[in-house]
This record gives sequence, C-alpha cells and structure tokens, in this order.
Amino acid sequence: MKDFTKVFFIVLILFFILFVADGVEAAVRDWNYYESEHFVVFYPEGYERQAEETLYYLEKHRAEVMELTGNEGDFQTKVVIEDIGMQPNGYADPITNKIGIFTNQPESSSGLANYENWFRLVGVHELTHIGHLNNHSGQSSMNVFLFGNLFSPNLHSPLWLIEGIAVYGESQFSDYEGRLNDGYYDAVLASKAQAGELPSLAESTYMHDHYPLGHPYLYGATFFRYLADTYGEDKFADFFNVYGSYHWVPFMGNFFPRMGLDSAAKTVYGSSFAELFAEWQAYETEKHQQWEIVGEQLSDYQRSSLNSLVATEDRLYYFRRSSLNSYPFQHSQPLVQLIEYNPQTGEEQVLVEHGAQSNGSIEVVDAKLYYSVQGISEDYANVGQLGKGVTNILYTYDLSTGEQERLLTADFKDFTVLAAGEVVYAQDSAATLGSELWSYSEAEGKQKLGETEQLISELREYQGDLIVVSQDRSTTWSINLLHWVDLELEPLVDTLWAETSIMVAEDQLYFEANYEGHYALYQYDLLSEDLFKLSQGDYARQGVPYGDDIYFVSIDSQGENLYKKDKVKTPYSVTELEEQKIQRNEEVPELTDLDLTAEQESGKIKNLSYLFKPHTRFFPNLLAGSDALGSNSYTVNYSQYEGFDFHFTSRVFSPLAVSVSNIKKEEGRQTNLAAAYPLYQSVSEGFASAWLDYSTNFDDSVPGLNLNFTYPRHDLDLYFQYNIANDGYNSEFNYKYLREESSLIFKGSYFENFDKDKQLRGFAPSTIEEAQGHTLSVDYIHKLFELRKGAWNPNFFIADVYGSLFVDYADFDSESVAYGYELLFEAGAGNWLYLVPKLGVSYSEGEARPYLGVKMEF
Repeated sequence: MKDFTKVFFIVLILFFILFVADGVEAAVRDWNYYESEHFVVFYPEGYERQAEETLYYLEKHRAEVMELTGNEGDFQTKVVIEDIGMQPNGYADPITNKIGIFTNQPESSSGLANYENWFRLVGVHELTHIGHLNNHSGQSSMNVFLFGNLFSPNLHSPLWLIEGIAVYGESQFSDYEGRLNDGYYDAVLASKAQAGELPSLAESTYMHDHYPLGHPYLYGATFFRYLADTYGEDKFADFFNVYGSYHWVPFMGNFFPRMGLDSAAKTVYGSSFAELFAEWQAYETEKHQQWEIVGEQLSDYQRSSLNSLVATEDRLYYFRRSSLNSYPFQHSQPLVQLIEYNPQTGEEQVLVEHGAQSNGSIEVVDAKLYYSVQGISEDYANVGQLGKGVTNILYTYDLSTGEQERLLTADFKDFTVLAAGEVVYAQDSAATLGSELWSYSEAEGKQKLGETEQLISELREYQGDLIVVSQDRSTTWSINLLHWVDLELEPLVDTLWAETSIMVAEDQLYFEANYEGHYALYQYDLLSEDLFKLSQGDYARQGVPYGDDIYFVSIDSQGENLYKKDKVKTPYSVTELEEQKIQRNEEVPELTDLDLTAEQESGKIKNLSYLFKPHTRFFPNLLAGSDALGSNSYTVNYSQYEGFDFHFTSRVFSPLAVSVSNIKKEEGRQTNLAAAYPLYQSVSEGFASAWLDYSTNFDDSVPGLNLNFTYPRHDLDLYFQYNIANDGYNSEFNYKYLREESSLIFKGSYFENFDKDKQLRGFAPSTIEEAQGHTLSVDYIHKLFELRKGAWNPNFFIADVYGSLFVDYADFDSESVAYGYELLFEAGAGNWLYLVPKLGVSYSEGEARPYLGVKMEF
C-alpha cells in the first residue's frame, strides 16, 4: 500500500508539471511556433521576426547544406529561438535532431562578427551539423531506427572534423561572411605555419591549453578548405556517405580510426587522414613562409588576446584576456586585466583584474576611465538558462584614486561618454532588429533617445553627432555618421567588406578592415574624405595614433601582442568596393518568397508532443526523451533488481528545476524528489551565486544551500545540508587560489549524523554512517611540462603533465593523516574521452604507499 501511495504521488506530480504548471510557464512567456516541411521553429512571444528569418534561411539553404554533407534523408528538425542576453551563439543536438539559435547578433569586435545576416550564418552552421552527424545508411540506418541517433557513425567523429565542415559550410554563401572569409583564422594559421608549430593530428583532436583555445574550429575549417581546393568539394559528401555506412564505428571506430575514418578517407581520397593532414601541413608551411608583421613588438604575452585599445595624451589602455591553466583540463577560468601602458617608458600597470568578459570600448574623460564587463540578469526568454541572461555593466575607474564605481546595467553593445559626462549607449531592438539609443546621467537616469533601423555596434562622438559602426539586416558592418536631429545615417566608409574598430582623433577617423584578405589599418580624413592605409605586413588591428606612431594589435604563434610603427600614410581607394555594394541587391528575408505556408501557432501542445517520441531506445537507456524546448525530460532503464527505474526532470517552474525518480532497490522501491533554485547569480567580482536545493526520499528530507564567491584568482564554494529527520548536518568548503600555471586548493568538511566518505590518498575509501567529524585536504598543483604527444592509431593524446603536493586529514572516530606527491596527466582517447590518470605515493603511519587512479573529465 505504501509503494502504491508513492507511485500515485509521483504520477500526480508529473500530471501537475506537464499540464497545470505548463500553463504557469505560458503565462510568463508564451511560446509559439512556425512549421514548414523540414522545420518546426519554436520562439517566445515578441521574437516573430527572428523566427521568420531563421526559418527563411534554413529552408532556403537546406538543399545546399544536405548536398554538402551528402544527407538525402527527408526529416523534420526542431529549432528553438532563445534570448540569453548578450551572448551570441547557437547549438546543434544531433541526438534529439534539434537546433538552438541565440538571438543576440554579435558585436563588431566579436570573433563571430563576419556576417551579413546572423540568422543565416548561425542557422547554416548548425544545420550543417545536423546534416553531417545524422548522415547514415545501410545497417547503420537500421541501428539508428532501433536505438536512436547515437548510433549514427558520423556522430563519432573528432571535434575538428565536426566543427571544420560546419565553419566551411557557413563560409560558402557569401565572400563576406563566415570565419574562413574573415582574416583572423588565416593569420593564426600563418603564424603557426611560419613558426613550425602546426599541431599534429592527435593534438588537433583534443581541447587543451593550445593557443587559440578554439583550435579544432580553426584547423578543421582550414583543413577542409584545403581538401576542397585540392580534391574537390563534392568528395565531402562521398566521404560522409561512406563513413555513415560503417555500422561498427560506434562500437570501436573512436579508438581505432584505421577501422573507420581512415578507411573511408582511403576509399574517397586514396589516403588516410594522417597522410592528408601531413599534406595540408606541408602546403600551409610552404604558403606562409613570407608572412610577416611590420612593426616593433612591445609586449610578450602568451596565450592572450587584446582588445579595446585606446590612447590618451600620455597613456595607452587595453584589456588583456587570458586563462588560468592551473590544473588539468580546467581552462575555463578567464582572467581579464585592464592595463595601462606608458609609451615613454614601456612600463605597464594592471589597474583592474576580473573574471568576467569585457565588452565594448574603453574611454577616458576627465581623469575617469569608463569600461564595461558582462554580468547576469533575469527575465530573458529562454529555457536552457532558466530565464537568466548575459548583460553589461558599465564602470568608472578614477585614475587619481584607483576607486571604481558601478554606473549602470543594460544590454548595450557599446557606449560613448560626452564631454559633460553623459553616457550614450546603443542596445539591440528585438522588434525591429535595429538599435535603441539611450542616454544616462546621474541627474536624469536612463532616457530613451530613439531607434535606428540599422544595428549599431560602436559609437564615438564627433562635432555634436555620432560616428557609428552599423549594419543593415543583410550587409556587413560599415561606418556612418549618425545625425542627432533625425537619427538618420550618412555613409562615410561603406563597402562590401566590414569596417570596424573605429577611433576619432580631431578630424581623423581610424579603423580596421580586411580589404585585401587580411586585416590592416586605415585613416579617413573627415574633412577632405581622403582615405589612407597605415599598416604594412599581414595583420594589424585596433590602430590608435600616438604622436608620430600608430600603435596596434597583432599576432604571433602564441597569442596577441602590442606593436607600434611609424605613421606612414599611403593613399588608398575603396571606390570600386563601395560601388559594388551600392549595386548589390539586399536580400529581404520573407517567407512568402519561398512559397512557405508556415502559420503561427501556440507551441504548448506541439512542444509536449515530442515527449512521446523518445530519442534514445534500448541503449544506453531503455527509453529517453524530452519535449522540444527542453523543459521536460525523462529516462527509463532496467533496474538491477528487476523492474524499471524512472527519472523525470522539469524546468516549467523556471528558474526552479524539479526532478522525480522512482528506483527499484534491494530493499524495495524508492521515490526521490529533488529541486534546485537559484536565489542569486552574478558574474561580477564578489558574491557570485546562491543556490537552494532540496531532496527527499519521503523518509529523509535534506535542504541545502550553496554559496559561491569569486574574485580574480580566488574562488570559494560553501555548501550546507541539513537532514530534518535525524537532525544531522553537513558543511563543506572548497577554496582555490589560481596562478597562471599553478594553484593552491583547500577542501574541508564538518558533519554530524551524516553519511560520509573517509578518503585518504593511498587508502581504500570507506563510508562512515551516523558519524561526527571533519576532513581537510590541501593541494599545491603546478604544471611540470608540456608533453603534447600522442598517436592517431590508436587514438590517444597526452597534453600537459602536472604535479601535486598534498596533505589529507580526516578525524572520524580517530585522527588519520596522509601526505605525498602525485603526477597528473592530461590525457585524451577515442576523440571524446578526457582522462586524468594519477600516479602517486602517499606516506602515513610510517609507511609509504604507491597508488594509481584515474578521473574522467567531460
């Protein structure tokens, strides 16, 4: 009877979540959808234009994408339009056959800024993933039909191959769109090739501390470009078709490419991938022997990027972004430094350090430095981020006192500061896909000034008006004069290529562009309308004048650095490029032009209908599925004690996440309920987040509270749990002090009447029940050397090797202490498996004990 009551209770909860609570979610944010032959596009109310443009480009280019990837399947793909604030991106989930599009269009300084239409670029990129990864035939198609898309052979490809074909695909629909047409990828590749630092095939396969961190995208895309130029683009489809027929690949092909990838490559290209990769390396090395930077290098940064360079009368300021690579595979701790550089002495000073991404300009007005960093805010139209999104926070830094002040928070792309201290900023308009102009002052607060049809990404004051970098819906970034009187735009420099990174000094406008296939610096005289080229060499960006010199950012094989050169002006003409843009017909994405009959419908029932179409069957789960939006998901598995185990998770109470499970155990069935709620979240320095969680098996109830405090180089986690039934509690802390290549880590806990693992390195772990005690461990982890060696057949790689000096202490019924040293290896295998093998020696009670271990990273 007791089990029946629990089952009835769990069914009641699920019913409430699916049908009652979903109405609560809809009241907060209605989701609608458009449906065409090949796509169902879900979008939140108010984002109709974004949904229409996405559907337009997906249907228009679907046939070309499927031809590129060799996929002849006739299937329908789910698409979810989500607003997560100032973060531009997208994703493809081949398991559920789903695409996600984030609505924020990248600013002109972004690595994704080379686009004419963002929804075409991101849509084609993600659709290429779907076409490629879900290409299967023969016995492979039977496996997919029985088990799901996890058994599609192309899904079992290395990341450089998966992202390489997608970046190649995004770059084929316009010469002025996509990362292969930008110039940055070519610069990084050229610097690596000239320095003899192009990676091996094994090194390219795994994400590790390799500059740049997104190296699989770079090497994969340029490798596919080489294959297309040398062997023909049509062979891509042949390769994906052959590989997609290898039904054994999901079981062994990841670890032995000879049985899968290389076999298909030999069939199509006559050579293995190792041989083709060597051809590509030789070609790029020969091609880029004459690559050079013209200028004097002033800094010697490693694995860094520089942005927002600005000059004043006696100083330069810029952001330096790097990562704290202080323990294996943990390269996600960004460090952003606001740096002051003295051109007279060559000295630099770090003014501010933080861990949040910088965004927009740096401006100096009346001895105050204005800059912005990203933060987290609420009430964004998304499911995946629990309604949270990225916003921007504007700060001032007093150059006299060193004090910082937070001015405002808004979703602005850029800002400028007028002479009186008034801030003017531009933020996206969701309805028009243009921009809204706002002003801020301490006296008046925020005031909306008006809207523009073009999207504005940069703005600078000039003679009472604004010079802006802006773009129409289907063109690249250009430089325009924005008149305050009517908010009309007057073209200044407007070509087929993108013009960005503007700076105004007196009557001179400085900017960067890639007119000749690589980035260079230009100067435009606002009075005479003459244009000059300022840089020589193959890569120069963010140029600012200082005296008789021009300072700029360029690149070597290990990162970006500050350079300078004489300000020599060479007359330059873009008349032909401007005329070509004027003659070009802008594309207006309208669904009727494609004879689409998509109608707007309420998405509630349509979304839930996908729950009854499990995406995984029999293995690795008996059944697994989710709705289209990702609000609800479930798994069903066989229990080791007979019967079935059920697990259901829902976010319809967003930002509250709820999960319910019913599991068969040796002593009988157990029903568990868990919930997590974000009380507070921020990416600013200091108090970063507070999460409240709760779990119960209807015998024990355990609420918990997690607090996180983050500062540059410091991170502190505190976790508290309380067992209501037996008055037990558990408290834990985790503190990290991070350096560039080392870290100091403290972990500890104090508990009473709480099940706890007693674990000392070198000893077998043991569980103590209903105990009282505390634990403490201290680790000093440091990088020893970079190995970065591996093999393609079999597929494995070892990146960096770390050492750890540690002390473990536990006080349960009696005190125990162990200390020692261990070696930690960054290791990868089978394309996707990341491991940290450990080889250590522990000393305790007068005895030394060697031990081995391994930890998986995902």
